[in-house]
Amino acid sequence: LSQLRKILSQVKGKDPEESARLREASALVDSMLAAVHRRSESEAQLLFERVHIVQAYLRGYLARKAFVQIKSNSILPKRLVQEIIDTETSYVEYLRILLKLVDNLKDVLNKDELTMLCPNIHEIYMCNTELLRRLKLYREEVWSHHNEKNFLGRIFSDMADYLKVYGEFFNYFDQVYASRLAAGNPEFDRAVQRFNAQEDVAPLTLDSILPKPFQRLLQYPIMLERLVKETPRTHIEYEHLAKAYGSIGRLANDLNERKRSVEEKRAVLRVQASINTKFNLVEPSRVLKREAIVTRWHPKREKSLMLKVYLFNDIIVLATPSKTGGRDHSRPTSTTSL
Repeated sequence: LSQLRKILSQVKGKDPEESARLREASALVDSMLAAVHRRSESEAQLLFERVHIVQAYLRGYLARKAFVQIKSNSILPKRLVQEIIDTETSYVEYLRILLKLVDNLKDVLNKDELTMLCPNIHEIYMCNTELLRRLKLYREEVWSHHNEKNFLGRIFSDMADYLKVYGEFFNYFDQVYASRLAAGNPEFDRAVQRFNAQEDVAPLTLDSILPKPFQRLLQYPIMLERLVKETPRTHIEYEHLAKAYGSIGRLANDLNERKRSVEEKRAVLRVQASINTKFNLVEPSRVLKREAIVTRWHPKREKSLMLKVYLFNDIIVLATPSKTGGRDHSRPTSTTSL
């Protein structure tokens, strides 16, 4: 009875009716305790016949507490879910703007240039528009408890195969190429300026908008990881979230690794094309680590000479910069194995 009284003293009624039941149960337990202390068996017997009042209250209280816990566990952290939906909404809007920009550049760039600038952007836009639709439907159904079997993790798992369309973008997109394309084409720059002047489009730059698809795909594993960490293992969605985090994370890592490999090959090809040498730089395992311009003192000419240094993972190439803006010169003796 003392332990029961201690439990009741820690309970607070959430409404007048529950508070009245709590007072009645507490008063009954107090009376039982008093009867026991007075060693009044007859009075205690009469009071214990009414113990069902206390039992009924505690059963109801525990049931309501369990229901609140179950209800709270059926909803993922709203702050993180809303962040995913808000950022996805902004991203899809960026894609829409990028599509309009591509349409405006069709008269300025040829098909190959457009492909290098914005690879398969239409497919990416359709994929993420569908993802955003499912995310909004999830928020509408789950948060209102209309359909609590619509799992966020399952949405990302189902969309993982469709997100593979980013593979072409990762393979072809080259930020350096895009910047050079803009710098060497006045019509391109004027087309972008005209596009920015449209009333329904906020000012943008190529450096800010073109890498968005690349950045967004790498954000998904980070957001899902945060959700997994803040979701109890007993939560109904935990396994679906963990599975989605694994599949999306592997996809992002594979595409990122593929992009890194493509960029490494592009760098070797660029150096091979920029220097005048018969030495073959293009090898499957060769990677350009760094390049720089240095000065070297020439004792016979008694002056400093400029050199371009290309540091690969297995050789060093020294080249003399071209004075005419053409290909740099590299002598056979300037190639040293590491």
